[in-house]
Amino acid sequence: MPPISDWTYDSSTELGKLREKISDIDHGKPIFSDTELNNILDAKRSDLDLAAAEALSRLLMRPALLKRLFDATSLDNYSQWASVINQRIESFFEDGGTTDNTQVWDERHDSDIYQDVIRRTKL
Repeated sequence: MPPISDWTYDSSTELGKLREKISDIDHGKPIFSDTELNNILDAKRSDLDLAAAEALSRLLMRPALLKRLFDATSLDNYSQWASVINQRIESFFEDGGTTDNTQVWDERHDSDIYQDVIRRTKL
């Protein structure tokens, strides 16, 4: 796996908290660069749950990376990991999240990510 040049982890920062939510805390197996995650955080107005859902959705769109990260050598293993990740994404929408703001909560459920997760789980 090629090295990611701008990868940092500090659990006291918003970026570090996002890395914790998506389990991207192993410098030896980085998933996303700081730039990628900061762009996601900016796009999702720093909503950590929505940003985590977006990041994991992007991971699902990179099957080669997913296979290397989880040593998923067969399609069955890839499908199992994809299912686990999909469940994790759904949990960011279903468990109440990190906000009490109704408008933000409604935006989460109207998001393309949420609708895509719901579509995938019904297949």
